[in-house]
This record gives sequence, C-alpha cells and structure tokens, in this order.
Amino acid sequence: MKATLLLFLLIFIQACNTVESESSLSITTEKPSYSITEQLSVNVTFENNIGNEISIHNSGCGFPEFMLERFENNKWDYIGGPICTAIAIAPTKLKSGSNFQTVVSMYAEDHIVSGTYRMKFYLSTGDDYTTLEPKYLYSNSFNVVKQ
Repeated sequence: MKATLLLFLLIFIQACNTVESESSLSITTEKPSYSITEQLSVNVTFENNIGNEISIHNSGCGFPEFMLERFENNKWDYIGGPICTAIAIAPTKLKSGSNFQTVVSMYAEDHIVSGTYRMKFYLSTGDDYTTLEPKYLYSNSFNVVKQ
C-alpha cells in the first residue's frame, strides 16, 4: 500500500513538473556554400518554434522578401536584395511547430563577390504589425564562391 502511494505521488509530481523549452525560430540554408555565376539561388527552411504564429512577408518575386548581407571587416554590411517589379503578395503564415521551405534568388551582379553571407528576412507576429526580435530575422551564414 505504501509503495503504491509513493509510486502514485512520484508520477503525480513528475506530471506536474513541466520544463519549458526555449522558443526559437531557425532560418537555415540547404547548403553551407554556393558556387554562382549569374544568379544566387538558395533553398531556405523556416522552422517556427516561437509558440505563436508568424508572418513571412513576401516580395513580388514570389518568394519571401530579404536583404543580403556580407561579412567584411568584422561586421555585417548590407549588399542588396532582389529587385521585383510585381506587386507584393500576402504574407505566408507559419504556425508554431511548423516549417516552410522555399527558394529565394537574386542576380549576382558586381556587388556579390566571393565571401560569407547571410539573409535578413521581414518577419512579424501573426497579425502582421509587430516585427519579430532581431535575433529571429537572420539566416545562418553561408559561403559564396563567384565563378
């Protein structure tokens, strides 16, 4: 009887003891390095574990709007972004616990040279009004080799 009561108490305490996991949003590229000639095309996965729905703002190019940054002189510098002439489309909604895969691209003009890059995306809360914290806006870094 005492053993059963003790076992029940331990199970009850363990069930009540919840461990909160850290919220996260990861934006990862498919590869750590890209060789390019005329166009930079990157497969990107957004994985939302923030706990709330987010909005990924899209460009008129048919993929999420982004800015490209290059790491130079120990800091990240804005390089550019895709130039789209179409009207922007509605944001992509991404529920917590979900992921979204897409391909983003831009022409590799003179400003894209060999180096280390990352992308900054326009992401907001599900209501589209509040921009997410800066720590959630950037992809991992990746290398570009221009040929």
